[in-house]
Amino acid sequence: MISAFRVVMTDDSANHVKSVTRALDIIEALKDLNGGGVSDVADRVDIPPSTVHNYLATLQANEYVVTKGSEYHLADRFIHIGDFAKNRHDLVNVGKREIESLVEETGQTVNLVLEENGMGIYAYSRTGAGGLQNFAHVREREYLHSTSSGKALLANLPEERVEEIIATHGLPRKTSSTITEESELKADLSTIRERGYSLNDEENTPGVRAVGAPIEIEADTFAAVSVAGPINRFTDEVFYDELPGMVHRTAKSIEVDLVS
Repeated sequence: MISAFRVVMTDDSANHVKSVTRALDIIEALKDLNGGGVSDVADRVDIPPSTVHNYLATLQANEYVVTKGSEYHLADRFIHIGDFAKNRHDLVNVGKREIESLVEETGQTVNLVLEENGMGIYAYSRTGAGGLQNFAHVREREYLHSTSSGKALLANLPEERVEEIIATHGLPRKTSSTITEESELKADLSTIRERGYSLNDEENTPGVRAVGAPIEIEADTFAAVSVAGPINRFTDEVFYDELPGMVHRTAKSIEVDLVS
């Protein structure tokens, strides 16, 4: 059975528990800081140090935070939580073989991406010998409109869902090549649907090109695979002529493996 997860964005902020939101903000701050003291975290989340200390002490008592000297760090139990979240998707377990094959074929960075809450989530990522340093573990969430995997996902979502994502996240400019106009993005998405793959020509990171393709998990539920590399390796011939077919074949192979 294929495990598919879809999160619908809702606005029920009236039901939010403020203390839980604060605790999650502190966890995110510790991740972003790679550990820090009470004052470091307090500055990051804009909460009084005394309050931050109480939250950290509670998280430590429940073994979600550990101390190293005067600094607090996320506990290793988050490794288990992260692995559980990743491996609950049959897509990741099934897709690994094809991802590794594409890495071997291209020598570059290959990503398997899911859409959640209107953002792209790196579910699995590998980098070849000649590939870019892989920042997927740091940039675990990406805007969809500026990446090849994100545009492959958007192209296969209902129009009302695309408009909802744009209304929620906007179309922020990442580089001088980023598409920031809704009409231009929708025209690009139409082209992507017709040809079956997406292109990112320095739209998310200067000097980096990427090619993506959608993976149909089940009816109306998609993931995406992409390969990214430096522009000096992804010449026009490679970018426009060679990679699209390779990435598209990888996506289709994963689809076949999912139902076999």
